[in-house]
Amino acid sequence: MFFKLFLVISLVFCGALSVSCEEIVASEEIASKRRNLLEPQMDLPSFEENTGLSFNRAGKKLSSFERMFWQHAGKNLKIVEKIDFSREKTDIGTIWLPLELGGMYLADGPYVKMCLMDYNVYRNAPWDLPMYKFIFTKQCLTKTAVEEDRTLIVKLSSIMDQIKDAPRLKIGGFIFHDTRCGSTLVANQIAVLPQNRVFSESRPPTQCLRAYLKNQMLDPRKPDLMMTREMFEECINGVMALFSRSRENETQQQIFIKFQNSRFAPQLTEIFNDVPWVYLFRDPVEVMVSNIGRGETGGPCVREGLAAAQKLPDDQKEWLIRAKSMKSGDRGADHELMEKLSMICASWLLEMDEAARTAYQSNPSKGVFIDYNRLPNAVPDFLYTKHFKVDLSVAENWQEIMESATNHYSKKSKKDISKPDIELKHKNAPPEVVKAANETLYPSYKELSERVPESLPIVITQ
Repeated sequence: MFFKLFLVISLVFCGALSVSCEEIVASEEIASKRRNLLEPQMDLPSFEENTGLSFNRAGKKLSSFERMFWQHAGKNLKIVEKIDFSREKTDIGTIWLPLELGGMYLADGPYVKMCLMDYNVYRNAPWDLPMYKFIFTKQCLTKTAVEEDRTLIVKLSSIMDQIKDAPRLKIGGFIFHDTRCGSTLVANQIAVLPQNRVFSESRPPTQCLRAYLKNQMLDPRKPDLMMTREMFEECINGVMALFSRSRENETQQQIFIKFQNSRFAPQLTEIFNDVPWVYLFRDPVEVMVSNIGRGETGGPCVREGLAAAQKLPDDQKEWLIRAKSMKSGDRGADHELMEKLSMICASWLLEMDEAARTAYQSNPSKGVFIDYNRLPNAVPDFLYTKHFKVDLSVAENWQEIMESATNHYSKKSKKDISKPDIELKHKNAPPEVVKAANETLYPSYKELSERVPESLPIVITQ
């Protein structure tokens, strides 16, 4: 998918180039490795001596990205042979959970960074920490966590040997989405119930997939990874086993995973073909305005495209150089720049739609499509009960608890959630956004809308 997006951007911006898109792609692989060696680094031999690891490569430096996995607060994280699960206290919610993977290019990798965290901090108020990274940043990436050995590194194969006989929670469902379409709200509605363990945009599953599919091109910080199908299955199944590990006297009965988008929906639904899933989507103009507004460049739908555009020759990216020196409001007044941002965003969103369609075509009985305008009622009325088919006999007052999550807005605390901003988004949409949405996305949106269960009434209308 990263490769596909890079080609889309390349074809758009270098149609008149004397160099082919294939040459750009090939040169990027070389440039990526070169940049990796030019980053702030530390001495690799010293690191190997201190940790006992063998990176087995010509480079003699540990890149800054690698340091982010192996070190914290200026110290090497402790690498252990096994995790002491006896330190968990189910009565107060502490549990060892994976944060991220590393060392996937080592002969005995991958390694997994584990943290003993208080999961109840998230479950009690998921709207305050709506992304998994927010939970572990506050609890695990601290000097205290390192000193108390609450953040440790262990080989994935070793920890899998530890938990091979442990019972596992059922995987209740996957949540895919196109971005800015209510996916966080849906995750919060499910996470607030004590019988559920929810992971909202956790890195480990997608790290396995990116490594296997070699989607490293757009991020120069990451080494060029090679992973066989067997290694990939061990990786993804290992991560899911760590997510779903069950303990005695635990109230949680199933896990739900909200992914960063729908990019890997085809692969995930093929591997876990018995897991029900949902694709959340929204009116294209509303999504694009939420992402780029009047020239914002940090939204999910433009980040990858802009990274791809960085690889173009200088004479084809004058607009990009200009954009870096401008504030978002000024970028919004630049017609050429807004046209390009809108095109990048629309192309990316179309990829998300297509990925969801591909997953659905392979196994239509497990997938469902839900428009933002059916939320939040679609979750208790259909998604949670009829599609995910959760056992409600053990859930007291679940509807009231779930409804409490709809009274909180995770992205901006000052927003009045009782006043949807749909009308305002359409009113303020830049003409370039409207044009790109009409030409690229509305046919797809219309087709997806026809797949929404007829039993779900439109709830959000303005």
